[in-house]
Amino acid sequence: MTAALPKLTFTALAKFMNSSSHAQMCAVLKAQRYPAQGPIMSYRRVEHAAVAHLVDGTPLPLGSGLDPYEIEALQAFAAVRAAGLLPNATYRRPSPNQPKLELHGVLVSCQPTVVYRLPSGQLGAVKLYLNKEPRLGAVGKKMATLLWYHLNRLNPSYEKSAVRVIDVRAMAVYEAGAHVQLIERLGPTCLVVKALWGAVASEAMLAGAR
Repeated sequence: MTAALPKLTFTALAKFMNSSSHAQMCAVLKAQRYPAQGPIMSYRRVEHAAVAHLVDGTPLPLGSGLDPYEIEALQAFAAVRAAGLLPNATYRRPSPNQPKLELHGVLVSCQPTVVYRLPSGQLGAVKLYLNKEPRLGAVGKKMATLLWYHLNRLNPSYEKSAVRVIDVRAMAVYEAGAHVQLIERLGPTCLVVKALWGAVASEAMLAGAR
């Protein structure tokens, strides 16, 4: 039986590329292969509310039915909106059938939170990063560049400067940057991902046997 391809989000791939140690790399892959259940999963509700606000004009649900950390995240998103960090544009939901990016035997999910069209007709996309910690820093520009690279391959109308990652809590905006060196690193990086993917599984099996 053929082994399943490693599957990562583009956020995880950017964090992996920014890792400075073997332990950090393995931690990124472990979180992808064995995602933990917990508060971070509930940020999906926050993201859905933010998307409904941008696309449908639905008011943000800052009251009942949400946990305090979710309300805090929505308040941070509202601050981002009020500060004008999101473009004045027509927003829509990305296609749920958007293909994944396959890179050297690694499947990468490059799904933005929303896509948009500027009054000029240019296409753009935004990924909202809602987690409280850690802050994105250098990872943010890598994320934006990976997202643009994939979207531009699907549709060359996506403007590089209009593909952005927003670290909501930090109110920081990252635009796609110079991509040539980053893309050249993808091949060697994905080979390392494939090599460590099995090692992470073996380590988890050994831990479970103890």
